[in-house]
Amino acid sequence: MLLLNLAGLGTRQEARVAAADARRAAQRIEATQARDLQHRVDRLQSIREEFDPGARPLPPGTGDGSPDALAARAQALADAIDAADREQRAQQLARLIDMPLDEARRKVDADEAARDPNRAVRIDGDTLVPYPDVVHLLDLCQFEGLTRVALRTRAGR
Repeated sequence: MLLLNLAGLGTRQEARVAAADARRAAQRIEATQARDLQHRVDRLQSIREEFDPGARPLPPGTGDGSPDALAARAQALADAIDAADREQRAQQLARLIDMPLDEARRKVDADEAARDPNRAVRIDGDTLVPYPDVVHLLDLCQFEGLTRVALRTRAGR
């Protein structure tokens, strides 16, 4: 009987050691992901500053340094860079062919959608937006050939 208990004790100890090893490995993986994402955020920030030196700074992130927070920051920077690029192209188009800036923006957006019809579009809104307005936006996306549309809502203010 005593031998069986000792054998079981070794198995339990091995399980505890394995669980501790797994936790340490998961922490190392998360730290590596956070470090890689921080490098990506830093690079995107420098690209944004080079591309659009007069841009307003983005709102600060949560500051917790978690992979999710860093990924959200990287996405916000990438979106800001894309928006600045589209705006610059629209301004150049408006100047070159003497077109109103709003029309040039629509043309740039339509050309971009035509190049990549699988491009994902996210419509952010709050619960105070009337439903017909949301349907109108969805119709516009479909008209422009954008079929991968996601909706995100938040509580109205």
